[in-house]
Amino acid sequence: MPPRQADLPKIRATPVDIPSRTAKNHSMREIETNRRPVLLLLAILDGTILFLAGVAAAWIRFGSDLFPEQISLIADHPGFIAYALLAQLGLAITFDLYRPESWRSRDYVLARMAAFGVTLAAALALGTYLVLQWRFGRGLLTLTILISLPLQTALRFFWYSMSSRPASRRAVLIGDGPIVGALKEVLSERPSPPFTIVRHLPAPDGSGRSCSPR
Repeated sequence: MPPRQADLPKIRATPVDIPSRTAKNHSMREIETNRRPVLLLLAILDGTILFLAGVAAAWIRFGSDLFPEQISLIADHPGFIAYALLAQLGLAITFDLYRPESWRSRDYVLARMAAFGVTLAAALALGTYLVLQWRFGRGLLTLTILISLPLQTALRFFWYSMSSRPASRRAVLIGDGPIVGALKEVLSERPSPPFTIVRHLPAPDGSGRSCSPR
């Protein structure tokens, strides 16, 4: 006979704290999700700046008379344009130029942009050296880098100034535990957190955890 319900052992479910590593990983996954539109927008703006800088460099280098002919010559090699855009994208990701939350200061951004400009110039020079059809002249490449790099740096300075404003919301943190510690660590890693913790109080019952924004 099956056992009666009254004879079955009663098990009380007790809450289990999420380890701090798991809590932090969950928070970081949310940040990664919010980071993708920023990365895409910065990549599009960088590509647009590089393309327009190339057009302006051709105008300055060849003048109005030879400009249409040279632009047509460059347009006949879409592989070079794709190579330049992909090289810029890969180097910008390498130098952490698409994560505004990691930009500690303007000096940090400036140093990264300087290294990015040098390596991008080297990558473009290497591409034109390996492919004979891409040799449009070193002067054109130099002007393109000299025009695009200051504009891309100014873009990041503007982004930094807009994203580093102090948080408009304040919060009182109540309780302790791994989740609370992970929250404080994640907030400290972001230069522009959604709120700032103005006070940390112990939990009334010693186990609760909450964050009360004001």
